[in-house]
Amino acid sequence: MTISVGKPTQASSAPMLVAIVGCGCVLPPTSYSVDRYWTNLVAGTSGISPIPPERWNRELYESSDRDAAEKTYCLLGGFIQDYRFPLEQHGPHGNQAMPESAHNRTESLAIDAALQAIRAAGYGGESLRSSRCELYIGNMLGDEALAQHSLRHRARALWQTIGPDEVQATTSQLEALKGALAAETERRFGPGNREPSAVLSSAAAPTVAAALGLECPAALVDGACASGLLVIDVAIKALLDSDLDLVIAISTMGNMGVPGNVSFAKIGGLSPDGSRPLAKDANGLIPGEGAGAFVLKALPRAIADGDRIYGVIRGVATRSDGAGKAIYAPSTRGQVAAMRAALRQARATSEDIDYLETHATGTPTGDSTEIESIVQLLQEDARTSPLVLGSGKSLIGHGFPSAGAANLLKILLSFEHEQFLPTFAADSPNPLITTHNDTLQIATAKEGWPTPLDRPRRALANAFGFGGVNSCVVVEQYSPPYHDPLAQGAAATRPEPGREALDCLAVVGASAMLPGLPARPGLPDQEEFRLARLGFEGGDPDAAKALDFALPSNRIRIPPSVLKQTDRSQQFVLAVALSALSDAGLLNARTAQDPDRIATVIGAASGLEMALERNERIRAVEYHDLVDAAAATCALPEDARSRCHDVISSYLSGGSGPTTEAALPGYMDNIVAGRAGNCFDLRGTNYVIDADFASFAAALRSARLILQNNESDAVLVGATNALTAPDVVDLWSRQVGAQLRPVEAAVALVVQRPTDLRAGQRVYGYIQVEDPTVGAQGAKVDAFTAFAADGALWVAEQLAGLRSANLGGDALRAETIMGSAFSSLGYPVKVGSTPQFAAVPELVRSAAETERATGDARSTAQTEGPWRIVGLEARNLDEVARRLPTLTDLPTSSTDGAPPPEGSHGRFRLVFAVSDDADTQSKIDCIKQVLRSS
Repeated sequence: MTISVGKPTQASSAPMLVAIVGCGCVLPPTSYSVDRYWTNLVAGTSGISPIPPERWNRELYESSDRDAAEKTYCLLGGFIQDYRFPLEQHGPHGNQAMPESAHNRTESLAIDAALQAIRAAGYGGESLRSSRCELYIGNMLGDEALAQHSLRHRARALWQTIGPDEVQATTSQLEALKGALAAETERRFGPGNREPSAVLSSAAAPTVAAALGLECPAALVDGACASGLLVIDVAIKALLDSDLDLVIAISTMGNMGVPGNVSFAKIGGLSPDGSRPLAKDANGLIPGEGAGAFVLKALPRAIADGDRIYGVIRGVATRSDGAGKAIYAPSTRGQVAAMRAALRQARATSEDIDYLETHATGTPTGDSTEIESIVQLLQEDARTSPLVLGSGKSLIGHGFPSAGAANLLKILLSFEHEQFLPTFAADSPNPLITTHNDTLQIATAKEGWPTPLDRPRRALANAFGFGGVNSCVVVEQYSPPYHDPLAQGAAATRPEPGREALDCLAVVGASAMLPGLPARPGLPDQEEFRLARLGFEGGDPDAAKALDFALPSNRIRIPPSVLKQTDRSQQFVLAVALSALSDAGLLNARTAQDPDRIATVIGAASGLEMALERNERIRAVEYHDLVDAAAATCALPEDARSRCHDVISSYLSGGSGPTTEAALPGYMDNIVAGRAGNCFDLRGTNYVIDADFASFAAALRSARLILQNNESDAVLVGATNALTAPDVVDLWSRQVGAQLRPVEAAVALVVQRPTDLRAGQRVYGYIQVEDPTVGAQGAKVDAFTAFAADGALWVAEQLAGLRSANLGGDALRAETIMGSAFSSLGYPVKVGSTPQFAAVPELVRSAAETERATGDARSTAQTEGPWRIVGLEARNLDEVARRLPTLTDLPTSSTDGAPPPEGSHGRFRLVFAVSDDADTQSKIDCIKQVLRSS
């Protein structure tokens, strides 16, 4: 298949003008508000401190030996001091419960920052609830609550394996030990009855929305450390391409647990002594926590509403590195592509920006790669004047998903105060900056930000992440003389919401796998799907696992040592992605054709099982410590205590082995999508989206918006599940109120715009996914579930059914609403054999729809050329169905549109506006579709 660039839609060719009308934050050490953040930045107040003892026990994990198993050499972090959710500040808001009891730390930080942003935007509870809005959260690795729940659940299972034969203790000694272990387990790991919404990452977005008093669509996006700006990208697409009043974009990081620290230490990416981004002596990053939130509106709407405007986003873009070295190694190719795309959207070059807030984390390789990317960008534009660079990470650490929000917020504050802020700890800059001091400089002291003569102050913010994800935002200081004419022009020329929308997606490549049904190019037929289901629904728990799965090593080359620590979900997606891309004709050997024009969006729910295994292995020392504490309380003999330790060591002897540099990317959620990009050289955007059981529908909608905005010409869209751990299944079962049986599965589809199809190109079918709606009845979950992949399997089976279905002129195969387990959110999804099923209004309109558009059906018939009013009378819909195929012409309604005559009781009349440009059969087909969807 040859991919063409495609014609940009009217929406994508219009200038981007998005107003930031509210912002809020919670950042280290005491930046509990935007104003306090500025004060701390100006003063150089450091939020980096030793790990607080209540977060984790440093004595159990510290080692200066970087090769020591399950140990770390970094005991520093960017911590929010004495954080407590300020309920007295926010007051009762909607149906908000106290986060201390109802929400985990990650959610609490997000709620706090979002309430600040909402208040700054001037919204009260009722005005916000009555707005059409959506909420997005950028996050990675969920919250520590899941790690605690998992460890508690697994510890209790471990204690059951300790019997009299194992420890050679008396019955009374063993009973005393078991009681002491249970009590100590509860004390250390917390209660086992926390609400699933306070534990599962899939619940974060709808839970935060509910806490804000909102009943609105909400989803989590994960692009690792790029998430803070990726979430802006995703939110703006929804804002501009749907009929929304505003969107709320939040990025949050509350997970500062020891597994991430130890795993990152094995890559060598942490600093033992401090954060020094952009400095000559930078030697690693310092992990940080925090949250940032933004309320975004279309600029014309914000001006009309009289909003305070903190800044105007003129460009936002996300691009991927594609093929490269290690999955965590940065690349100038993806970084330059992302910056260039954001600038191009802003209709600017690097010559047109004054300042760049870097991603710079303080790792030598990462900082140098980013500086090289900036230099390449400046050289391409022949820039000669100095560009000011900055970073705030020396004060707050690297907040991973919240880092991009901190960067953008720092720029907005610099706009307001008209000053560049110093980059602390960079008095001796990175040698690459020194080499290019004619075009690069670092502000080392607070100084004024000059106002350009012909434009407002303008800056670029970067956020880059593992998996080769690079997100960038171009933002301007709001200037009424400059921006108001632009907004007026945009308001006058912008099409109505949905007018330029992409109606449906053409599926040109596919692959699916289930237990007993291996991945291969193309779709299994319906009988194969049926037999696979019979296999795992037969009662054998192991039958729900793809035990026969093997990564096609002849096509996908991953070292065995890396593969051992790579989650099965990542492997599953690689297998189905290989098959789907091959099926679509997009691969040359192992790499993609036209890779810059292929994006990747994968639906996945609640993290990866490898993360739970890694959590247990790294924290096994806590099991041993817990046994010692319990044994001391019940006077267990030393030899019995020693044998307890042997039981623990034996219990943990299998699995993926000691933590190495492959461990962290092996269990990071976003790498499910990132590995496909890295392996097949896909360079469009790549990320994971989590809307629990509706995740695949959310991924489809993202794919539609990407194609609609002409960012890519093809999207690898899919969903996966390899999560079968009892500790997580317990949470999901409690949430849905039924015992679930998880199934391993994965689906990948290659979708593109129907208008880009070549003559004779094979198409499996067409998918229409509408904007999410509230009011659906939530997720409909079978006992056997693949979680996020349930929706993908449904679509795959419907596409497979198109082969044998005799649809006649009716293009629709099936439709459903993919719902959430944590809210009433639902995505209407339809599958059909032709694109016409998604374009009914082009041939026929109901009278109600016609009246909504024009106010009068008769005037529509008179003024819109080929349109005329027609009517059908019948006793019931069955009679309509029988009559339609026999019609040779469609009866015209009376000229005055009068109702049926008196005495026609028991009959009803259907009125349509029909285009006479269409043939009769097409009109009939479209009327049937209107009836079906009514």
